[in-house]
Amino acid sequence: MRRRDAMAWRKQIAGLDSGHPENLIDLANTAIQFNDLTMARDALARFPEGLRDSNFYYNQAAGAVFFGFRDMVRSEHHFAQAARLQPTNELAQMNLARLRIQSSDDRLRTQARETLSRIPASSPNYGTAVGILARDFIARGDIKGAGTYTRILVNSTNTPFSERILHLTHLKTVEPDEFKVQLEKFKAAALDNSEDLTQLITWMNMEGMAPQALAWVQSQPQDKFKSPTTGLAVAELYAVLRDWLGLRNWIRRADWQMVAQGLRYAYEARAVFNLPRTEQSATEVNGLWKKALDVAGD
Repeated sequence: MRRRDAMAWRKQIAGLDSGHPENLIDLANTAIQFNDLTMARDALARFPEGLRDSNFYYNQAAGAVFFGFRDMVRSEHHFAQAARLQPTNELAQMNLARLRIQSSDDRLRTQARETLSRIPASSPNYGTAVGILARDFIARGDIKGAGTYTRILVNSTNTPFSERILHLTHLKTVEPDEFKVQLEKFKAAALDNSEDLTQLITWMNMEGMAPQALAWVQSQPQDKFKSPTTGLAVAELYAVLRDWLGLRNWIRRADWQMVAQGLRYAYEARAVFNLPRTEQSATEVNGLWKKALDVAGD
């Protein structure tokens, strides 16, 4: 769904049924997806007065919106209000701890770690809490703590792939042989899920492993990489490696959907621009950029 269509649809639903705050949260989340802070603020402003001073508003609406836009000061304010209203609400406490574990205040950091450590394995928030703690140990260079918590993530059956991949981040630095073994396991598992596959390719790219990632992609059945998000992750590998001919060929044979058409044209323009020039190059590049901008404008 294109940006204009997605925003209009969410706005219409929220307007027709504004008595249900869940619709306003959907509108705000769509605004976050398209980096539209004005629309997100509008969604928050339309919350019923009776819900403005509630855990639901502070935690699931305002706090989450500002966190999505990386406004940590406002996000912490709203998460703190939610935690104040419901001191025993686990999600509210975890969201506040997620921010305060990065605080420059030693006392707040310690409190955040204690809060996250108390979340039991039976809780639906357990995987997220362990992931936050694992990132904290990795950031502090605590090898033992990072190993302990990333292993918990890998062995947990209900932990998202995005959290389990932290184990690779840890192993890559401290246990290179085990890292190779685990990376192959992650690759095999990711092939069955396009979202996981996209995350793994992106992670390998960010970790300076674009050549290995592309070689792996090329060795696998190509229908595994047909989703638009996965296709874009592969396109970025070609761009990072400056393989412009490979990028153009990948872009042209991929099965693009409307949601990614703008980026498809942008990547192809980038590839053609960097290939050896011909008389038609400038015209082709300009045409592709125009298509990309037309789609973005829609």
